[in-house]
Amino acid sequence: MTVQNRVYVALDRAALRRLATVGRLEPAPFTAYAVTTDLRREHPNADDEELEYLAFTDAASEAATAAAAGRPARVVAAADVDADLLTDLLEPGAPVSAVRVAAAVPRRHVASFHVADEAADHAWYDATELDVVIDLLA
Repeated sequence: MTVQNRVYVALDRAALRRLATVGRLEPAPFTAYAVTTDLRREHPNADDEELEYLAFTDAASEAATAAAAGRPARVVAAADVDADLLTDLLEPGAPVSAVRVAAAVPRRHVASFHVADEAADHAWYDATELDVVIDLLA
């Protein structure tokens, strides 16, 4: 049995369209955010749900930074990825939840989308609502 980890990926309009047409999160390798050993070490009293939220928040911050730079990326996708495809990013200045995903992630592994509004609150969309999410960014 393959162990999978939940990752959070900031996506812009182009990445969402590519996911709709090609059926994968790509190109690989790409950066995502997940519960890492270092994240657990930084927050020793946090439970799994709190750690997942922290990783999600790091992905949402990347999306907000991209949006501020003029690339509309108000979307975070949650996906389940084989653990052996993930390595901790460990780059200076990167959040401790940052990971490198070594291969494209099939659309069927995407669990949900989270779309930020103007107040940076995130609305949840099921993975089957990809077309709705793309329309929101049009």
